[in-house]
Amino acid sequence: MTEIVGAEKPSLEELAHHGVKGMKWGQHKKRKFSTDEIKDARARQQSRASQFEAQVHKTNLATGKKQEAEAKKLVKLHNELVTNKDAAVAARMTKGEKAANLILAGPIGAIAIAANNRTVRNLEKIQKK
Repeated sequence: MTEIVGAEKPSLEELAHHGVKGMKWGQHKKRKFSTDEIKDARARQQSRASQFEAQVHKTNLATGKKQEAEAKKLVKLHNELVTNKDAAVAARMTKGEKAANLILAGPIGAIAIAANNRTVRNLEKIQKK
């Protein structure tokens, strides 16, 4: 057995546990959202955005009392667009998008990622209200 100079065996008091208590070796925590979940949320959110745009068009074409009713529908659709659970998930960036931002845009990409994280946090705050 070879002995390394200057290396001493640590005492039991010096040993520290690094990890999550109860987690098995070789297992990773599940990510909050997978790429597929983000893409699915984006598709659902895009569908809601299309409905919102159609309602904007209807509201612009309406006149008088009909316009007032259409405007109420528009406000309701807008609130659903911002407060539904897919809004924050759809706003997230996938790992690949983050990597591409860093590689292609460098420091500006890092700023874009930070801004995206801030947007997601703001949407999550809105949803908790």
